[in-house]
Amino acid sequence: MIWRGPAGENATWELESKMRSSHPELFS
Repeated sequence: MIWRGPAGENATWELESKMRSSHPELFS
């Protein structure tokens, strides 16, 4: 999942971090 924009990379990392916390089974 990649977000393109002024802070694309940072936003992607932040989103992934939240997703890992909420849905760890997706990253097992």
